[in-house]
Amino acid sequence: PGREGFINEQGEFVIRPDYMLVEPFDEGLAAVMQGEKWGFIDVENHLVIPCIYDEVNYSNWFSEGVVAVKKGNLWGYIDRQGNQALPFQYEYANSFSCGVAVVGLAGKDGVIDHAGNWICEPKYDYIYVFNEGVAAFKLGDDSGYLNVKGERELPESYAMAKPFYLGRASVKLKKGGPNWLIDRRGKMIGGPFEAVSEFGEYGIAVIRQHGMLGFMHLNGDMVSKPEWKSLDLFSEGLAAVSGEGWSGYLNEKGEVVIHFTEVMGTLGPFKKGLAYVATAKEEGYVNRQGTQVYWRRKKGVD
Repeated sequence: PGREGFINEQGEFVIRPDYMLVEPFDEGLAAVMQGEKWGFIDVENHLVIPCIYDEVNYSNWFSEGVVAVKKGNLWGYIDRQGNQALPFQYEYANSFSCGVAVVGLAGKDGVIDHAGNWICEPKYDYIYVFNEGVAAFKLGDDSGYLNVKGERELPESYAMAKPFYLGRASVKLKKGGPNWLIDRRGKMIGGPFEAVSEFGEYGIAVIRQHGMLGFMHLNGDMVSKPEWKSLDLFSEGLAAVSGEGWSGYLNEKGEVVIHFTEVMGTLGPFKKGLAYVATAKEEGYVNRQGTQVYWRRKKGVD
């Protein structure tokens, strides 16, 4: 028998732990591993796509009707019924977004459409997943943004460019320099910062100043001054945080609403009212009150 399954918000198993590994449900399907191979089950635990794949792309599961999966050394795409949508011919394949997907060939990234036609030939060092109609890229010393036609979206060349979210993105003007916040026109509206995350719930990103972390709104205003050792984006209204000898979760007002009297090794995001947390030897799920609803010894830990 396997060792992983699915629980509800009360910590009760709704799908028995019969799998070697499982990933969260998305749009009614979840990836599961049996015998070192991946497939997909539905919410009633029916195996709707057989476990015959070596890897699945976890970034967005099924997106625009297909998911990237790996057979042997090559990636391709299948639909929700398990039918091949695009052949297994890529060294790497990402999720479809905005009608296109980033794939890899010969160590370089390119962009294809749903028919497998090249929008951008594979020549880029990397291309991020498309979001809001654009994707950040790197080509040698040049970084910038592409639109879904493969055209450069902004004329500026950056030393580093990160994806847009809610009309904002983080860039570096020179290698080793600070991060700046720009809008879709390329106008700088915040910075400089040592580091800036992507924007999440409430239009808030995590920024680092003088080695400490805080929150910034997408309009460039500081929501919380940098005072935390560890800080994550909000998920379902709560953000993981760690201080000196403790960890927990903040609400949108910056108040500590879940407090653990030790630093957890993992503080996951909340999804459907539960968050995965782990110490060095134990792991499980807590609810929004911080109560353990499912807890166990880690695999392979004495």
